[in-house]
Amino acid sequence: MNRKNPFNPSALEPIARRTDRRFGEGFTLVEILITIAILAIGMLGTLHLQIVSVKSGSKAESLTTASLLAESEIERLRAFPNFNRLRSAIVDSERIAKDGQICRTAEENCPFSRNVALTERTPTSRSHTVTVEILWSDSTGPQRLVYDAVFTDYNLGSSI
Repeated sequence: MNRKNPFNPSALEPIARRTDRRFGEGFTLVEILITIAILAIGMLGTLHLQIVSVKSGSKAESLTTASLLAESEIERLRAFPNFNRLRSAIVDSERIAKDGQICRTAEENCPFSRNVALTERTPTSRSHTVTVEILWSDSTGPQRLVYDAVFTDYNLGSSI
C-alpha cells in the first residue's frame, strides 16, 4: 500500500515560500515616512488645541478675578450709610494683586489696577452712579472691565 503522506513537507513548500516572501519584505521607507507624517500632523493639531486651551483658561481666570474685584468694591461702597461717607470712602486708583490685596509698594506683583469714580445726582437727583473700572494686561494685550452701580437713598439708608 503506497499511501501519500498528508504531512509531506515537500507539498507545503510553495505555501511556505509564498508566506516567507510576504512577511520577509517588511515596510518600505516610504510607508514609514507617510505614517510618521500622518502622526505628526495629528500631534500638531492636538498641541495647538492644548495651547489654545491654556490661553483661554488664563484669560478666563483674569476676567473672573477682575469681575470679583469690581463686585467686591461695589459691595464695600454699598455698605456706607450715606452719600457723604460714600464720597469719602472712594479711592480714585489702586493697584491690586490677584488675591485682591491692595499693593503698597512698586515691587509687588500687581497685575490689576482699579479706578473708581462717583458721578453725583445721576440718573436722578436722589441717586449717584459709582463706576468701577478694572484694568489689566494679558497675552492678547490690555484689557478693561467696567461696572456701573446706581446708589439711591434707599440703598444707603439715608437722604442726600
